[in-house]
Amino acid sequence: MTAEHETSKPHEYGDRMERYAKARARNRRRACREAGKDLRESISELRRQLQHDDSEDYRQSA
Repeated sequence: MTAEHETSKPHEYGDRMERYAKARARNRRRACREAGKDLRESISELRRQLQHDDSEDYRQSA
């Protein structure tokens, strides 16, 4: 075994850290996108409930 195999090269370390940073950013974007989708679905559901409640209130008052 030569000394070359025993130590990692500095540029490989930097490349690996860059790949990790990109992967973290990708995962963070995906998580934010999924959270935003859940939030939009919740807002839509609440709007539907509110419209339904408003129409019932209107019918009862008429």
